[in-house]
Amino acid sequence: MRRRRSVEGSPASPTTPSPELSVVVVAYDIARELPRTLTSLSPDYQRHIGAGEYEVIVVDNGSPVPVDITGAAANVRLVRIDDASPSPAAAINRGLAEACGEVVAVMIDGARLSSPGLLHFGRHAAALHEHAVGASLGWYLGYDYDRFATAVGFDAAAEDALLQSVQWP
Repeated sequence: MRRRRSVEGSPASPTTPSPELSVVVVAYDIARELPRTLTSLSPDYQRHIGAGEYEVIVVDNGSPVPVDITGAAANVRLVRIDDASPSPAAAINRGLAEACGEVVAVMIDGARLSSPGLLHFGRHAAALHEHAVGASLGWYLGYDYDRFATAVGFDAAAEDALLQSVQWP
């Protein structure tokens, strides 16, 4: 999503250049998954985009144990909503309000792995039209949709073993 914003009211300071892209990641009780998500969004993992060209805003939507972003890249920051609604809508809106980028991406469910070129190609897609809206396809680890795979025993341990077997990342 491309945003029009005035300089007044922008979260960025006047001396700090704003990143072109902001990625809002909504997180709730995903301590196991979030470090993987942030690794997949890190400058070391993403291709054709530098750390200064984007920011990642993690919005903790009231997790019982507050989200910890220790070890995340320098372009990641955390916002916490203590008295959060179960709906991710307020968390998304809070992340959008915090975003400095002209192009904004939202991960409604922060338990995701991004492919290495996602941010580059998303930024490229947003440049194709002034009112561009894009979406990425969601894939599942394992052999079936989560709701079916979990019914036959695919669980966190199986997911961890699968990622280890391919030496991710």
